[in-house]
Amino acid sequence: MECEGHGTAEHDLSEPMPQWNADQPPTTGLLVQIKSLRDRIRALSSGEGAEETEGVLQALDRVDQAAHLVVCEHAGMADELLGLYDQLGAVFDITRQLPTVMDEPQVKALFARTMTATYNRHLVAFAQPGAGGWQLESLGGDVARLQGSRWVAEFLDRVAAQEIVVVEPSDGPTRKDGIVEVLAAPVVCHGELIMVALVVRDARGDELRAADMNLADVLCAYCADLIANFRLHHQLRQVSVDLVRSLVATVDQKDPYTSGHSIRVGFYATQLGRDLGLNREELQMLEWSALLHDVGKIGIRDEVLKKPGKLTEEEFAHIKEHPVRSYEVVRRVPQLAGALDGIRHHHERFDGSGYPDGLAGRNIPLQARIVQVADIFDALTSSRSYRTAFDWRKAINIIEDEAGTTVDPELAAVFARFIRGRCEGKSDEAWQALFGEAEAMLLKEPEDAAKKDATEV
Repeated sequence: MECEGHGTAEHDLSEPMPQWNADQPPTTGLLVQIKSLRDRIRALSSGEGAEETEGVLQALDRVDQAAHLVVCEHAGMADELLGLYDQLGAVFDITRQLPTVMDEPQVKALFARTMTATYNRHLVAFAQPGAGGWQLESLGGDVARLQGSRWVAEFLDRVAAQEIVVVEPSDGPTRKDGIVEVLAAPVVCHGELIMVALVVRDARGDELRAADMNLADVLCAYCADLIANFRLHHQLRQVSVDLVRSLVATVDQKDPYTSGHSIRVGFYATQLGRDLGLNREELQMLEWSALLHDVGKIGIRDEVLKKPGKLTEEEFAHIKEHPVRSYEVVRRVPQLAGALDGIRHHHERFDGSGYPDGLAGRNIPLQARIVQVADIFDALTSSRSYRTAFDWRKAINIIEDEAGTTVDPELAAVFARFIRGRCEGKSDEAWQALFGEAEAMLLKEPEDAAKKDATEV
């Protein structure tokens, strides 16, 4: 075993004894001192006294060998420590950026940026399995040399089968293309191969070490864990969506005239919330609030709920109970505490004449003011037992007339701008498309729906 800087060249006796450099590790300085001392003794060992000095030289050689092993061991420890430092730095960088990551594609994009920054002296690429073989995506550099290579495809097949990080020298044809060796690290989530990260070294790049393999393994494992968490979140949300659908369907069965009402209110409310700049969590709670705002109608008598004519005072008082009934149902679910304002207060009026608590103006929670606008708009544009649906223009005109009395004037203006932007000057199909979007939106994350609308607009 040899370490760099350890040799046997003769030392010039006219030069002073080398001194330890304070910037060098002590063991490196020790090797320099031993070499200098051995060279001086050799120079003085000719002639008389040679036998005595030979013993000293042999002992010095043994000390030199022992010191040499220590230096090599310390060098390996230093490499290992640097590797651990790189791992911690990369994981810290990912963790720092996690608040900006909202879905699985963004996890992959973050992983790609981290790999590219970490292995910036090498070509970095992703390989994804497909029906037609491996598809390569470059994260820096040209992957044309890899695409179509039989050796690369077979190498990826082995890595995918073994699910371990591997570094392998390239074969003859691939080496002719300038590729010396390739590191492959699989990203596996619950037994499913998501992709394989590739780090490709050419003749100019640094040799890929064990520390590089360990770092790639850590990054891929972290990426897989993040993807698993997002998938679990999506699955749990889908369970919540299914439960909400069941509750909404139960309400719809009580009154066929309001079928789909809660889903459409959820759509309109979320669009209005997005235009008002609500954050992701606020949008999610707003959506749940709008979807569940009428769930309390389950407790309203059918003959009152479906009555085609004018309600008596007693009947109207009974139907006015549904916001509080809805509130009492939903408040038993702690995770939906953030949705309660809109559920309880969506029938308050801006002038204070609403129910159940007679709140007025900005004292009505913002969530409730948003749900109220969406609720009124869908009620106006839906048929009832006592009238046919208004078109969207008539509904918007009514909301604008009620601004400052029934609804928040600022929200009325923002909502009118949204509806006109989607429907003004367009065919009736544009208006009908909103109903389809409302149904589809319940299956999406709020941010996904917002991005889709922004793109269409």
